[in-house]
Amino acid sequence: MTRATIPLDPIKQKAKARIAYNKWWAANREKLNRERHLRYQTDPEYRAQAVNRQARYRKAVGPLVRDGTRHRVIKGVKTQVFSMSQTAEYLRRGLQTIRNWEKAGLIPTPTVGGVHRCYTPGQVQLLQELVEIYDRLAREPAARAAEIKEKSLEIKSKWSKA
Repeated sequence: MTRATIPLDPIKQKAKARIAYNKWWAANREKLNRERHLRYQTDPEYRAQAVNRQARYRKAVGPLVRDGTRHRVIKGVKTQVFSMSQTAEYLRRGLQTIRNWEKAGLIPTPTVGGVHRCYTPGQVQLLQELVEIYDRLAREPAARAAEIKEKSLEIKSKWSKA
């Protein structure tokens, strides 16, 4: 008699695969880093690719200034931007709250160039207005959904200009 195997939940499968990968990486990290470093030193084509990749990243992200501020060029103007964690800290909210607002469609995903979510000062101000509405409506829950939806539409219309 053979026993039927029950397939794992996809979330458990991903977690199991991540654990296996982390174990593999811990066991092979030093060897792989040595090989990559050696290839960087001996293979001019690989080195050029790495330098170009780093230059593209630096161009997209911009240099990190000593005081922790980032700048991006937006429509030809160098503008200070704030990381998602800086924005969440300023708003006194968690990172997941901002992500949830994006998923729910309350705010657009930031479109500032680069590889990480960054917010301009104008966008942070719009988010602050949304936080103020949430805080006020937490005390007055009566027309909460309608007002949040209305403010969300207003934020979306102002977002690209901010």
